[in-house]
Amino acid sequence: MNGENELVELTSARAMIYVPENAVEAELTFKVYQDGKLFDVSQKMGMKEIAEAVRKAEEGYIDEDDRFVLTDAGRAYVDEILRGQEAGWPYGTYEG
Repeated sequence: MNGENELVELTSARAMIYVPENAVEAELTFKVYQDGKLFDVSQKMGMKEIAEAVRKAEEGYIDEDDRFVLTDAGRAYVDEILRGQEAGWPYGTYEG
């Protein structure tokens, strides 16, 4: 490609990394495997993006579009608690 950079869109996964507290810019470089080939890709983050990533890490990495689902085992546990309350379970109440 004659040394030119090409913009590509990749699926991302969350990861936690440590950054200097006074970081104002970061360039992350990755080697990815796609379509049977290895590619070098990079991503630049400015001060605003770094600050947002640090804030999210401090808040536990819960994004606005994250969803939490109760598993079958979790639902069974909640049902057990509720049945215990109905039978006079002595450990307080469950506000579900």
